[in-house]
Amino acid sequence: MQPTRPGTVSPAALEAASPLATTALADAPGDRRFIRAVTIDLAGRTPLPDEWGRAFGRPRTEWVRELAQGLPAADSFLEEELFYFLLIDNFRPSTDSFLEVPRLLAERRLSVKEFLRQLVSSQFFNSRNPGNDTFVTVVLEQLLGFTVQKEPAILEAGKRMYDGYSATFLGSKGANQSDLVRIAIDHENLEPFFLARRFAGIFVDDAPKKRIAADAARLRTDPLAWSAIVADWILSQAYDERLVTARPKSDRVFVRGLYADLHERVPDYQEFRRCRNALLALSDSRPLRSVLIKLMLDAGGAEQLLAAHPEPAALVRACYLRFLAREPTQTESGAFIRELAQGADRKLVVRALLTHGEYQGY
Repeated sequence: MQPTRPGTVSPAALEAASPLATTALADAPGDRRFIRAVTIDLAGRTPLPDEWGRAFGRPRTEWVRELAQGLPAADSFLEEELFYFLLIDNFRPSTDSFLEVPRLLAERRLSVKEFLRQLVSSQFFNSRNPGNDTFVTVVLEQLLGFTVQKEPAILEAGKRMYDGYSATFLGSKGANQSDLVRIAIDHENLEPFFLARRFAGIFVDDAPKKRIAADAARLRTDPLAWSAIVADWILSQAYDERLVTARPKSDRVFVRGLYADLHERVPDYQEFRRCRNALLALSDSRPLRSVLIKLMLDAGGAEQLLAAHPEPAALVRACYLRFLAREPTQTESGAFIRELAQGADRKLVVRALLTHGEYQGY
């Protein structure tokens, strides 16, 4: 299957279900890559060891929909939204209500729209975007997709309302910051812009406008439909086409995936924050990624994997399956087995695969 032209997603492919959607996932190269990619796109990391086993034997449709609605996807959704609005470090929400967001999303007790309302109304968002000009600009551009330079009248009306004066903002009247947030959240641009940016995060390319319009109407009618909508995207033929060409992991995905692959767990926020901030400080994070890999291995990373596979051939195969989601070729396996037979450190296999370009993408 050939990929679509860069910058586009075929509308027909997005509307068509994947030919494999109803088939059972198997311990096979194509399915392993699919499981790895979907887990990265929805949960923001590679699969944990037990998650691989729970996927095999289940219909793709059932597994994707369960993952899309589950707590790992909700956790990742929250983290991606907070990073998008730069609500990180000192601006990261820390109240009990925000700590409960992933669970409430997973239990379908909180909608995307209500979450965004809470986020934009929060003290953390206000602190991150102080003053009328900054606050209204971020609301218009990052929440609704406006270009404020092209809409000076809307910006000025929003600033007046923020400052407590009566004004008409986006066609509705209000007289304070709370009114401004309410009007923005209820605006017709909210759902299509949200869906378009989340679509681009998965497919890289722009979404077909008609499909986004239809999904936005669906989300307005059913505010809890987000997980079903993203599952439909994943189960489309367009997603199969997206997997033809690997895309690079973001620094955030790389860090989460490294903990999943080496420590068989999700990093806590402080662990994640330290690694993420170090990587973000560099224009090219690749050299530092190698340093992080070495540090984690030196700190005991991959110990469970190494202990479970004492034989060289079994270890090499297990590393390829976990880190690259495929079997090693005979040449690859033979080269590592010879190195190990000559006394090489068994962590050589792990480090070589994690620093390889193939691990850096999905």
